[in-house]
Amino acid sequence: MGTLSNEINAILGDIDNAYDALGEKGATLPAGEDQGTAHLADTINSIPRPQLNAPSISRNGNNINIANPSSNGNYANSFTIYDGNTTRGTTSASSFSLTGLGAGTYELSVKATGSSFSDSPKSNVIKASVFTIARELTNLTANETSSLIADGMPYSVTLSPTSGYYLPEDITVTIGGKAYTKFTYDSYTGVLEIPAVGGDLVITAVADTVNRLRRPTVVLSGSMLTVTPPRYAETTNVYINGTLKYTISGTTAQSYDLSTDYTAYGVYAIHANSTASGYTESYYGKARYVVGATIAMSNGIISIVDIISGVTGFRIYIDGVRGSEVAYDGSSSWRLDMSEYEESVEDGKHTVELCALGTGIQDNRSNAVTWFVGTSPIYGVSGLYASTPALTRTDDAEGMNFTINSSSGAIASDFNDVFPWNVAEVVDDDAGKFVSFPEMYFRIGTDSNSRITDVAVSAQPSNEGEWYKVDPFMYGCYGASVANNKMRSVSGAERANLSRANYRARAFGNGEGYIPIDLYHRNVLMLLWWIEFATKKSDSIMSGRIAGSGTAGGSTRRPCGGTDSVPTPSGFETAYAQMRYHYIEGFIGNVWEMVDGIYLNNVGQQDYVTADPTKFSETTDGKNALPWVNPANQEIAAYGWDPDNPFLFMPIEVVNNGSYNTYFCDQVYHAAGSPVMLAGARYGNASAGYGLSCVSCTYATYSLAYYGSRLLKIS
Repeated sequence: MGTLSNEINAILGDIDNAYDALGEKGATLPAGEDQGTAHLADTINSIPRPQLNAPSISRNGNNINIANPSSNGNYANSFTIYDGNTTRGTTSASSFSLTGLGAGTYELSVKATGSSFSDSPKSNVIKASVFTIARELTNLTANETSSLIADGMPYSVTLSPTSGYYLPEDITVTIGGKAYTKFTYDSYTGVLEIPAVGGDLVITAVADTVNRLRRPTVVLSGSMLTVTPPRYAETTNVYINGTLKYTISGTTAQSYDLSTDYTAYGVYAIHANSTASGYTESYYGKARYVVGATIAMSNGIISIVDIISGVTGFRIYIDGVRGSEVAYDGSSSWRLDMSEYEESVEDGKHTVELCALGTGIQDNRSNAVTWFVGTSPIYGVSGLYASTPALTRTDDAEGMNFTINSSSGAIASDFNDVFPWNVAEVVDDDAGKFVSFPEMYFRIGTDSNSRITDVAVSAQPSNEGEWYKVDPFMYGCYGASVANNKMRSVSGAERANLSRANYRARAFGNGEGYIPIDLYHRNVLMLLWWIEFATKKSDSIMSGRIAGSGTAGGSTRRPCGGTDSVPTPSGFETAYAQMRYHYIEGFIGNVWEMVDGIYLNNVGQQDYVTADPTKFSETTDGKNALPWVNPANQEIAAYGWDPDNPFLFMPIEVVNNGSYNTYFCDQVYHAAGSPVMLAGARYGNASAGYGLSCVSCTYATYSLAYYGSRLLKIS
């Protein structure tokens, strides 16, 4: 308050001078008392008023919280809410409701206001949307009648039938005008739950006129068929191609191996329904079992792995479209060269299936194989095992570059227009915003000691080098926040601080496919960074939020969304130095991220790794030991590549260089009893050895304010 008090005292002095100009206590007034009073008012009003300091805002679910800086004391008595430059109202409270704004998309900020003070500058901006809720119910009622919901918020409602009707087995949900299927609906209780709303919500349900059994669940995994009868079922019949095959009594699930009874090539339709006294017969649960040849594809050539006798030819299906027929001579050396069909399709990735032909053979399909047509550009770098931090661009990356605008933080990169960067787009998901990365292939070059020497990326592998496939995945745009005990990736939220095990539980709580940040996928992004920026010294591009960074300093943790105003996929904001790499905020800096899928050991011992989320834990159970021991806690000189554990690479060689200006310019640190890997850097701390490739560690039980995580989604 020192500065503000000084300004107030100075203005009081100006007011005294104004009185003096008009005469002692107004005794001498020019041209009459009224004119003198007006002159006094004009004089006082012309004196500049002190300006309040800008508040900050953060989002917590449906509310926007306002933090009034202590430097404003009690002089700020209300806040003006802005959507862009449009005033949306005022509040004297420390928060306001998003749904109170009505349906719409907003860019919200606030100004502090107070008597005798100029309004503060605007706060930071939070983007948010409010959507409508419509319930189109027939002979049903809902226990919840709200008409608005903020983006990313969960929604729950219980449906009840009116007299003489029954809960329906199925309902429909649309979000943003598109069919939505990721909800859970209990047709016995009527409870509908939607994990997160990302558009106008419409729920449509029609009550049933009869008390019908629910359909049995039919699941086919390979040749294993599992049928689960519904609640109250007495008998469940399973039909294959219209013939009764199995009968289940009661409600206990039963499994059957279809490969023992169905070996002939063909498509087998499976239907199952249930009956019980006092109930209407259920609808059918359905599945389809396909038996066909097993094939393999290598460099555009298809070979037969397994086939039955009697096959005389194949019909080719490309991307599901029926095509030519080819003869099959029955020999183990038979091959199908797909090059003669390249002119019929566009360059890129395709799927190929074969339908076996022959006397008495029904319609069938082989397994699907991937076929690449044409050539795809390859973007790479070399020099990953060299003392100089700069890397050399290779392949189609030669001549490509980027520019950094140090004033705005924007990075203009040639790579934004090429694969995979150009197709890695921001998508909305139930759990927030993610960057969706496509299937891609990496060429990994190593020396005789397994050190990584060069890397490259492409949409498809070439015939040169060792290539490794990465399946599509989604990487959270924002660091982990938590709502309703589930990890989220949303702008405006405060970053959580939990232990790695608790982060894992909050990620898994979102459902199938959601995982916390892991070694495998972070390393994939590190490869893309090296290729794009052609340097191992990450702070020469962006340091992220660390001590001393930004015009406002780097001593505190910042909420999510600070880089929303950055105009390019990669870049940084200059006030707090928050950075993002291809829309991924805080890839370096702000908080350490606790990386899963690895159990760190001490110097001289082996690390244990896994890419299987079911094996994520604080122990070595189910993980694979990397084939080298950890180096000393010094500057990283080399990463090791293990073909048996692709993309789970770790430092294997170091140099003693406290300046951290050679090789990878970052440090690796191991300690006994600290199995949790930390990646990146954090606020309030600055070291030349903290950057993109830095590896540190902590205890399994720790949950500090500067230990974060991130939500990912895999298929």
